[in-house]
Amino acid sequence: MPEVMVNIGCGTVYHPEWLNLDVVPASNLVRYLDVRKGLPLADCEAVACFSSHVIEHLSPATADAFLCEQRRVLK
Repeated sequence: MPEVMVNIGCGTVYHPEWLNLDVVPASNLVRYLDVRKGLPLADCEAVACFSSHVIEHLSPATADAFLCEQRRVLK
């Protein structure tokens, strides 16, 4: 099974081999995701989570929950 790499809040910068997620999908290669509702992955499923310029848009409590979600899905 291929390794899951996640690009969270990717905007218009996405890669076909990654799971690209954004609240406003810029392409059919990007899936909709509201990070406040968690990540659509099982525990320990991803080998990488990339989320540049996302956390500054979240409240402190939501940012904390978002980071916990990333830790949950990482191997």
